[in-house]
Amino acid sequence: MLPPKQFHTVKQPRGSKVCAACVAAMAAGASLEEVESAMTPTELPDGTHFYRTAEVLRFLGGRGIYCGLTFDPNSEITEDQVSLSFSTEICLIERPALLCVRSRKYENAEHYVFWDGERVRDPSPDMPETSPITGYFVIEIVPLTYIDDTAEIDQEKLLKLVAESAN
Repeated sequence: MLPPKQFHTVKQPRGSKVCAACVAAMAAGASLEEVESAMTPTELPDGTHFYRTAEVLRFLGGRGIYCGLTFDPNSEITEDQVSLSFSTEICLIERPALLCVRSRKYENAEHYVFWDGERVRDPSPDMPETSPITGYFVIEIVPLTYIDDTAEIDQEKLLKLVAESAN
């Protein structure tokens, strides 16, 4: 799947906790309803639900959208660790990404927003359609790669290959 020619902001219903599903919809050019029907929610005691990161990654991967190395732009790498060099600005220029940010509404909570390569698209109904990244405290960055794979995957053939490789 190639990235949509133009990304659209998908807003979560007021009072919901489905920001991750909205971000998946934005990345895939899908509707919130399409995403929610394909993912399994995690139910909360208050009767609401949310979607775990693993569900989002599974949904996107099934559509030819693969996640790059997730990293924390605020962490420091010490000399005794594997040395990796990241520049948040370079990494995000014209490259879509999922961003896990500090919630503005709930203390000690995370919120997902979508970086379209130029601006943040926040699913919160209280935020504008797009915003500059400078207004967010970014916890994690998950760059996305879109694979132009128009061939349909034969699920039976895939399962057979997996079974054969296990023997």
